[in-house]
Amino acid sequence: MADTFSLVLSTWKKKVLLSQTHKLNIDSLNNVKKSWENLGMDEGMGKCFKEVMKNFPNEPSWVMKNAQMILKGDDGKVLSFASGEKEWKINVSAGDYKFRVKAPSKSAYLARLRFRQQPLSTGCLKKVEEDLKTFGPLTPAENSCFEMVLQRFSKKPDQIQNNAQIKLIFDTDGENVEYVFISGNGDYKMDVTYSSGQPQYSELHVSSDNKLENFSCSLQTLDVGNLREIESKLAQLDLLTDSLKSCFNHLVDKLPECIIKNNLQIDFTCDEQRLSVNSKEWKINAQSNDGKVDFTFKSEIWEQFLKQNKGKPHELTVEKLKEVRTQVRNMSTVPKRVNDTFNKAVNVFCEETSYLQKNAHLVIQCDGGELDFISGKGQNKIEIFYTDDIIDSKVFRTWLTFILSLHKHIPKALPPIIPIILRLVLSCL
Repeated sequence: MADTFSLVLSTWKKKVLLSQTHKLNIDSLNNVKKSWENLGMDEGMGKCFKEVMKNFPNEPSWVMKNAQMILKGDDGKVLSFASGEKEWKINVSAGDYKFRVKAPSKSAYLARLRFRQQPLSTGCLKKVEEDLKTFGPLTPAENSCFEMVLQRFSKKPDQIQNNAQIKLIFDTDGENVEYVFISGNGDYKMDVTYSSGQPQYSELHVSSDNKLENFSCSLQTLDVGNLREIESKLAQLDLLTDSLKSCFNHLVDKLPECIIKNNLQIDFTCDEQRLSVNSKEWKINAQSNDGKVDFTFKSEIWEQFLKQNKGKPHELTVEKLKEVRTQVRNMSTVPKRVNDTFNKAVNVFCEETSYLQKNAHLVIQCDGGELDFISGKGQNKIEIFYTDDIIDSKVFRTWLTFILSLHKHIPKALPPIIPIILRLVLSCL
């Protein structure tokens, strides 16, 4: 009889707990949890309470005081809690046991997002992006910044993804508002902002012994001011080595020689020994080796390449000539006739003897100028040109090269007399 009464009483108390909407605060949650445990709480509801007690105390006070919370156990039974106007909706269900919070508006969602650091993973970033889309289309700034951060972060190795901090920074009513995501100790830093219609990023990776592993950022313009600003930032962080400082100085000195356009997406990156600046139209590299800076500038646009290289001789070898031909082929806006001219130059040069190849001056006529290649003293001249769309060539050999070039045509019985002929020729020069 007593057991029956106890069972009926327990069932009645459960019904009372389930039928009520309890106050939503920490004390009330603890009291209801304790009461439910005394009445034989199922495992699912127990895990729901565990998830709630882990997450709810971390919510902003304006969420805690204006929310409705629903907990759903294994058996489908539901416990309800509420505070204020119940504008925020919090749900935890047996099965996945996720602490889900739904905001009443986009502005409220963003306010909660920036209230504290968020967990960082590709999945977390995608979830925030999808949550924002439930309030309507993303703004151009949001859309492009999420696209950039997901594209760059997803390519990072696991050791970086598990120890990183990302800041999404948006201009809201003239004020920069930050949304911070973090994993591990957050040693790898990435900031993503939006400026002049473009997403901009900055990444910093420092080793445990405070050595610069990598610094990368996007630039809207490449000028001395921007370069010195980056240099100053690294110096303030005590990350500017003498080698890297030399690279900065060398780039600043060379910058006026480089044809730089604005309105390009420019990517800057550096470590302790080198830096590079790239766009879709050109690539710049500076590397410090034993106190000397090796500097290269390569254009990806034909007109710019020609202007940059006109009058500057290239090393002349078969390999170098083919390398430049490949570079030109991959450029945009290069005329077909230029490609054909380079093909002609390679064919003509390859057919010449090694004597000529090691002492030659090759001139390739192009639309808008000429390109020069020199080996040795450049005493033998090769001209590649076109007239009325017909590509032709001329080869001007020295007497010595001419005599040496006859060697392959002379019968095997004659080689012993070649030195005598050469002495006679040289005596006449």
